[in-house]
Amino acid sequence: MKNLFTFLLQLLHIKSAMSQTTESERACLSRYASGKIKLVEVGVFQGVTTRVLRQAMDPSATLIGIDPFFKNRLGVCLYRIIAVREVESVANGEVKWLEMTSAQALQTNQLKGCSNFDFVFIDGDHSWEGIKGDWDGFSVLISSGGIIALHDSRNRGGCGSERFTNEVILQDPRFHVVETEHSLTVLERL
Repeated sequence: MKNLFTFLLQLLHIKSAMSQTTESERACLSRYASGKIKLVEVGVFQGVTTRVLRQAMDPSATLIGIDPFFKNRLGVCLYRIIAVREVESVANGEVKWLEMTSAQALQTNQLKGCSNFDFVFIDGDHSWEGIKGDWDGFSVLISSGGIIALHDSRNRGGCGSERFTNEVILQDPRFHVVETEHSLTVLERL
């Protein structure tokens, strides 16, 4: 009942959409997404960071938002409704939705065989296995000079995504860290 009440407040614009990113993390993402042409976000939630990325990207850009948007008992995902409304409040470039897991998305024609994304934001499954799958799948799709940003990759008390970042990603010679902000790590492809 609480979720439904919150949803109604959000629909009436009384309550803002929620995000698990901080304001400073969103500002950092905006800086690196600025002017980018081919963007991906893994883990849309209520679309707050998706809206930020859409505002920052080039007007000719395409942003792919990936989220399974799990449905409730009534067969509806309230988060999806909020996310679409958030993102459609910005008229810039094009947004494509892939309503599936990132593993499923990596098998679609939109992503399979691509190798020229210039910005990817990963904020999906924060387990070791989840971030490993996202890193293995998306790191190869980033063009030289492109950016990959990882949420919950630091200052999270040793969760799977933080451990994987420290033990694997920060050792990857294809990338170097360009900035960190709270739990966000931003890397550039060499």
